[in-house]
Order: sequence, then structure tokens, then C-alpha cells
Amino acid sequence: MSLHFEDHGLVLIARARDAEIGADNAPDLRLQMMKHVQPEHYLAVDLSPVTFMDSSGLSFLVALLKRVRDIGACRVFGVQPRVLELFRLTRLDKVFTIDPNEETAVAMLEESARRSKSA
Repeated sequence: MSLHFEDHGLVLIARARDAEIGADNAPDLRLQMMKHVQPEHYLAVDLSPVTFMDSSGLSFLVALLKRVRDIGACRVFGVQPRVLELFRLTRLDKVFTIDPNEETAVAMLEESARRSKSA
């Protein structure tokens, strides 16, 4: 499993490339995240190809959120129904902002970044 990172102005987009995020690949994802994601990033995570996630996958996403939470921000989009159900069952839908699409996630993160820089 790998992530593809794209700079989109004020926002960094992390795109999942495989259908599963679990115990087999979560450690590799954490290493990629530590290399690319800085605490000041405004991060949009594309989960559109992900149809299966377990607790290791959720732990990886929580680590992403913690990495940027104090200075930057993190939003997810493209969450498939089965994965969304896992977010709801674990109540992580109350912790993560889940956007319906990339455009919304990027626009909201850009607005947050602009407000932060002007403050």
C-alpha cells in the first residue's frame, strides 16, 4: 500500500492507492506519512479506493490527524460506505471531518489555512 502526495496550493493531498488499509500495510503508511506530512500541513486524505479498513487503518488515520492537529488540519473525503460505517461504529466520524468530495475538502482547508496565516 502506498500513498501518493500532491501539493495543491495551501493543501497537501494524500491519495490512498489500494483497496485496503490494515495491519499488513499500516506500518508502511506511517513511514510514508512521517516523510511527507509536516505539522503545519493542511491535509486532505483521499480514501476513495479504500473498501476495507481495520483498526490498524483507523490508527494510521488518527496518527495523521495528530501530526497536523496543533498547527495544520486534516479532512478526509471519498469515504466508501463500508469504511464510513466503521467510522460511525467507532465514533471517529465525530473526530474526523468527512467531506463528500475533494473540492469541498480542499476549499475548506484552503479557507482554514488563509485564516490561520492572516491571524
